[in-house]
Amino acid sequence: MLGSPLVGYVMDKHGPIKCLYLNLLVFTLEISAMLIYNEHHSFNIFGYFVAAGWGIQEGVIITFITSILGFEFKSKVTTQCVFRSA
Repeated sequence: MLGSPLVGYVMDKHGPIKCLYLNLLVFTLEISAMLIYNEHHSFNIFGYFVAAGWGIQEGVIITFITSILGFEFKSKVTTQCVFRSA
């Protein structure tokens, strides 16, 4: 619920290059959080934040890929076929 609107806003206001940097930032933060959480060996509130971060990351990446593919093809069906076949 948070990743898609965030990417949409950045893509509209700043373009795809800044959105790519946002994707890299979110991915790096989530991997770092996961590695830190993995070293604690206990379930605590941080686990919920890691799980929420994965959801945000998924929304960011899927929205970015769909946006990029939407501009590459004239047909909307071709865009979804390419995305689902990968």
